Amino acid sequence: MSYSFLLFCHYSYSRSPMAAVSSESGVIGPELIFIDRTLICFDPEQTQNIQTVNLKRNVPQKVSFRWLTNAPTRYIVSPNRGVIVDDKPLAVTIELLHQRFSPLHKMELQALVMRDNIAGDVFGDKRRSEEMQKIPLQLGTTLMNLDNAEFLSKQGSPNRSESLLSILDNEKNEDSKTQSLKDLHELLKTDISTIAKNIESTQQLEQVLTQQLSARTDQLNDLKKSIGEAETNSKNVDEQLKGMEEEMAKLPPQVTNGGTVPGICAIQ
Repeated sequence: MSYSFLLFCHYSYSRSPMAAVSSESGVIGPELIFIDRTLICFDPEQTQNIQTVNLKRNVPQKVSFRWLTNAPTRYIVSPNRGVIVDDKPLAVTIELLHQRFSPLHKMELQALVMRDNIAGDVFGDKRRSEEMQKIPLQLGTTLMNLDNAEFLSKQGSPNRSESLLSILDNEKNEDSKTQSLKDLHELLKTDISTIAKNIESTQQLEQVLTQQLSARTDQLNDLKKSIGEAETNSKNVDEQLKGMEEEMAKLPPQVTNGGTVPGICAIQ
């Protein structure tokens, strides 16, 4: 499988105060492009670390996209930029080189609608920064994500039902009770949002782990095949050596005269 070299620019996740955040995952700008998952989980124990995501446009216009990272020598992405011209999903591979992952690594997908009357790089027009969609990816390893999932499972959520009963029992003033109920309602909304986000992350992790398990199974089968071939070759070599030894044992012993080399006539 061939990959094009990734030409990324160093960047930081600075956000313009005018840009609107469209979700708690950090996505900024209009929904121009859809990515099927933002959790990129690498397995350091695999010989190759390649993840695949699928892109699809959310608008009828042509959408240009590009990838950015602060570690351009550690990743290969193919294609690393391009234009989505139809409604077909576009598969993009992300490869970690030499198992050299760092928690400081960042990666972002950017998208802009193409304009027919503008040629060249659409991302070069700084005036269109408000029209740009930015999707940060969550980079990590299998162990990091499993630790995070274990932490989420052990993390206890506050008992909101007790808070509700406390408000109803202790608040005597109706205005104060109303405000307390409103505050509790906002807390419940936050809890629901957090739970939904945790469920989404867990589902993505499950998908990644399933893929990694399949890759490890294939790797194990390849190793078993290589071991079987090596054992067969070793057995064949042993049989050949045994046959050569038996042939040599059948040869008559060579008698040598003093000072002469077997097979070479002495000078008279």
